[in-house]
Amino acid sequence: MDQLSSPSMMGYSREEMLNMTVRDLEANETPEETEKHLEKIRDLGYDRFETRQRHKLGKLVDFEVSVSRSDINGDVNFAFFRDITERKRDEDALKRSQAQLKAFVQHAPIGIAMFDREMNYLVTSGRWIQQYGQGHTDLTGLNHYKVYPDISAERKSIHQRALAGATLEKNEDTWFKSDGTKQWARWAVQPWVDERAQIGGIIMYAEDITTQKLFELGIQDRRKDMEHLQKIQIATQTTAAIAHELNQPLLSIASYSGAALMLMQAEAPNLERLRKIIEKNEKEALRAGRSIRELMDYLNQKDYPAQDIDLNDEILNVLNMARSEHDLQFETILRLNDGLPKVRINRMHLQKVLLNLLSNGIEAMQQAYVPLPSLIVTVRTKQDENVAHLTLQDNGPGIRQEDMHRIFEPFFTTKAKGIGMGLAISRSLIEGYSGQLWVDPQPDAGATFHLTLPFAT
Repeated sequence: MDQLSSPSMMGYSREEMLNMTVRDLEANETPEETEKHLEKIRDLGYDRFETRQRHKLGKLVDFEVSVSRSDINGDVNFAFFRDITERKRDEDALKRSQAQLKAFVQHAPIGIAMFDREMNYLVTSGRWIQQYGQGHTDLTGLNHYKVYPDISAERKSIHQRALAGATLEKNEDTWFKSDGTKQWARWAVQPWVDERAQIGGIIMYAEDITTQKLFELGIQDRRKDMEHLQKIQIATQTTAAIAHELNQPLLSIASYSGAALMLMQAEAPNLERLRKIIEKNEKEALRAGRSIRELMDYLNQKDYPAQDIDLNDEILNVLNMARSEHDLQFETILRLNDGLPKVRINRMHLQKVLLNLLSNGIEAMQQAYVPLPSLIVTVRTKQDENVAHLTLQDNGPGIRQEDMHRIFEPFFTTKAKGIGMGLAISRSLIEGYSGQLWVDPQPDAGATFHLTLPFAT
């Protein structure tokens, strides 16, 4: 009965195996376990089991064994061996993979939970227990919908879609704990596949971002408070600037108007003097209007259509405008790059910026009584950045180092007249077209302003 007559899958010949017993080949079972199989065969007439036997070359082979006792001769057993080594190898690999997955999930730094198709917990991470365990220390085997009996139909729908094969995620979502506390989370849900390539359930990933969200909301609240205070400050500065800037022209207009009335009451009014007074009134009124427009341009900037502009042509046009607006005679040195590609900007905005920069230089030289005032305008291409680079240099007194960090601030000015909006508006306009505007101070050697604008193509 102990002798083997199975086909030689073990590397032995038939004659060798007829002289061997089961115990000679058995690799795992103890003699007691082997005896239990034999007893079952004697009592029931059959047995089916898995075992591992040793090949003649020493390797281990897994078998599924089916044994039946002969009805003709009770001392003879028929055993059928099926090699299941490859299947057992796959099963062992699957078990190792599952063990690794379980260890990964349990020790993951975020909330992870694995469910079967009925939404029963299979394994969870420690972070999931901590954040979503509802007081449980172990969720294994519990049903998710019993842990969360009030879960919404929307979330159940998400689970069903994942069980149907969909992967879903949301970067920011809200939910409420049992005590009513609002929480924020980032989550993802996806199906997992078993060894038969069938969807066995879903995996849920969740990261609590409540602390981060509360911090962001706090920052937003503080930003709103700061914006409100800034608006109040701007309104205060604007009111003060308007009052300051309008006060002088209004006083002048009142004074000139009084003088004009006195002339008109004379028996023989001097019409030439009256004309000059009216012209001065007009000049002061225009000055007041210009100040108001500058403030409105800054506080209520609008979008204007951009155009492809020849920068060299606009510089020549604006230089002519500057000469007509100022009494100072100055030398102009132009270093323009011929064949420069066009830049993309609104023409009126470009003229406003260039005229402001030129006027600043002219007025600085005029106030400093520069004996030979000159402006050097250079336009070149910055090939590495695909932009046009314009520099405008005067030979005035330059900018004091202590004023450098404020030169582009609204309402900051070093002039006797003006409200300090020109450079702030200019920088804002240029940056609106992806350009840059900055200055090199060069104290006692003039100021050099730099302007860049991207090419149109």
